[in-house]
Amino acid sequence: MRVYWILLCIFFFVFSSLKSDKHTSNRYTISLKRGHGTPVEFSLQDSANNTVTLSQFRGKFVVISMEANWCRPCLGEIGAMKELQANMLGQNIVWIFVSFDRDKESWDEARKSNNFKGIQVWGKPKSEELKKTFNFDSLPYYVWIDRNGVIVVEDAPRPSVRSTIKQLKLYLNG
Repeated sequence: MRVYWILLCIFFFVFSSLKSDKHTSNRYTISLKRGHGTPVEFSLQDSANNTVTLSQFRGKFVVISMEANWCRPCLGEIGAMKELQANMLGQNIVWIFVSFDRDKESWDEARKSNNFKGIQVWGKPKSEELKKTFNFDSLPYYVWIDRNGVIVVEDAPRPSVRSTIKQLKLYLNG
């Protein structure tokens, strides 16, 4: 009986290790691909109630950050996002921050304190539409969009992942 349990534990350990490595590999290593799909679109409001559409940034590479002030992992990425932006200065990138804060006042407060460089819009009123368009169900979530408006990386690596800058540069220069 003891041998059975030892073998079962070894099998479980080996199986879970393989599964974990595969997930980690897919999560943080992106195969370079070019967008060949249909351009994506959204229409959201910024803090001055101006309409912001994704199509107005055609010709530029777009990094979209989906986040919320109540989301602890999102808050944990703030410093890394600022560092990523600083490292990518001078690149032809548009940074769009889509907030899923529960109310506009919370978003406005967070927007001012985070002080991200880029376009900040409130996504909560269209959250279901955005989840469907960008294929996500948890925050934070990052998407990279090429100059033609086509998603090239869904579930892009978080700014805190060491390889993010290198991978982002590959897309910009590739």
